[in-house]
Amino acid sequence: GRGGVSRLFFGSVAERVLHESTHPLLLVRPRG
Repeated sequence: GRGGVSRLFFGSVAERVLHESTHPLLLVRPRG
């Protein structure tokens, strides 16, 4: 199903952003 693919895709992107991003606070508080 696409649900699993979506989870893998977004999970990969989120993990990549977590490692590359220099502002983890943005991920913790996306609304500011």
